Amino acid sequence: MADIFGLPLEVLLHMLEFAQWKDLLRLISTCKFFRTLIEETSALQYKIELGVYGVTDLRTEPNVPYPKRLKRLVDFQSSWRTATFAHTSEVSLPGAWDGWTYELQKGFFARSLLHQNAPVPGGMSEMVLVNLRTARHWRCQLDLEVQDFSFDPDQNLAVLFQWMGLDPDTAETRIHLRQLDSLKPHPLAEQPVITYDLGWRQRPLGWTIHSIQIAGDLVGVLFDPRSFGEGDKIVVWNWKTGQAVTELPATRIVGLDSFALLSERIMVVPDARQPSINVFLLGEPGKRPVHRKCFVLPRLAADRRMERIICRSDPVASAASSAAASPLARGREQALNPGPTYQVSDNGRLLCFVINIWKFDADIVNTVHLFTPMDVFMSPDEGDWNPNHEIKYVPWKDWGPEKARMLAEPMLVRNPFVTFIHGHRFVMASTHLDAGEPVGNLSHYIHLYDFNQTAIRRDLLRETKVEDICRDRTTLPKEDFFGTTDVVTALPYRCCRKRLDIPYEALMMDGENVIALSAFH
Repeated sequence: MADIFGLPLEVLLHMLEFAQWKDLLRLISTCKFFRTLIEETSALQYKIELGVYGVTDLRTEPNVPYPKRLKRLVDFQSSWRTATFAHTSEVSLPGAWDGWTYELQKGFFARSLLHQNAPVPGGMSEMVLVNLRTARHWRCQLDLEVQDFSFDPDQNLAVLFQWMGLDPDTAETRIHLRQLDSLKPHPLAEQPVITYDLGWRQRPLGWTIHSIQIAGDLVGVLFDPRSFGEGDKIVVWNWKTGQAVTELPATRIVGLDSFALLSERIMVVPDARQPSINVFLLGEPGKRPVHRKCFVLPRLAADRRMERIICRSDPVASAASSAAASPLARGREQALNPGPTYQVSDNGRLLCFVINIWKFDADIVNTVHLFTPMDVFMSPDEGDWNPNHEIKYVPWKDWGPEKARMLAEPMLVRNPFVTFIHGHRFVMASTHLDAGEPVGNLSHYIHLYDFNQTAIRRDLLRETKVEDICRDRTTLPKEDFFGTTDVVTALPYRCCRKRLDIPYEALMMDGENVIALSAFH
């Protein structure tokens, strides 16, 4: 240690520039010298704060000093923690409110509109898009009937699903791969229109799309035929080549309620029939995913049943299109079409499972929100993903009580498919009636939850900013929920509640914005 202390300060700082943020935190605890050195060096503190908050800085600003960057990051995180919004704007969109046709991703908000009252094969539609950072609005006419859509601004990609009717002889889906900014065919797509036969033998009762996920080169979709003769089906394509990578139909072992692509290799599928969360490994193209793990949920009593479990996560981060460009080119692109300042790291993401439990005798459905970090389902050991291994069953007692949090607060979930989760944050609406107020004065609140475990642990150790941290265990009584036992969970989280003066039906969020969807405002 004496030799290290004898090195010039400039040499020590240069060495520390190569250290990871976790190593810097460990070094702070070794001695007063390194603690002072690191805490008084803004560049090192900035690296630590980025790591603690689980984000990366996407902007190229070599001329901005680190003290200014550090203050901007701390202020940004503080605004989220207190639900303090820098500004509020109102956007009026034509058409009836419909959560299925909205999407919010990374600063872009989109709405699809029909040119007729109901989907018609060969019909027309249009899309309204808003860049929330530049306040630019534009509308694009489409020569196809859009049943559902999603997009990824990082890849300037819009994925449009065309309505093709219900005849099983023509029960195919057509996927249009367009550029988000113009809705013209995407130049990187070898097949701008992918046609895929769903293979249903019986006429569906009104098949629909339950979820669309984009993960880098992959696009995954869950189809529901709404038919007793056919089962749900997940299909994953490589959108650049147009080839189907894998197909996962519902089976007696695993039902398909919803799904999430955690990466280009790992997919999570919850199952309400056998209450569990299943992890699949995407292997070679053309082969079915390998069922690797089954995380068991609490057992239900015989007088109740789980309805569909909705899995929600934010889009998996994809490489920005300008990643290989020069700093000058990236700076020019950011000036014309600015992207987010920060992007959540893959290991800092949160999964939410919306579980409806139906109690037969009382004919009551109670809703539970199950939160857990994404890395619970990601194996750190690649050898653990050997496709020759058998399914590993993980009992609830081994993961749920300490690595999850179940909340049953009264929340407005009119449409659970809108994007109400991003990174480690979750936003939801609730209603509250103040004492003495008439029923007509029902207030609407934003509940903002933050499950960033690294930041929570650090603040608890420092005993700072802990007033909004919930460490008390949550108990769901067996009489109201699972019927077999009280379910206790303890994953810490932050919660902030803020009142809004306007009514709304649902909330959406991304890394920088919260949008209230209202039929009246």
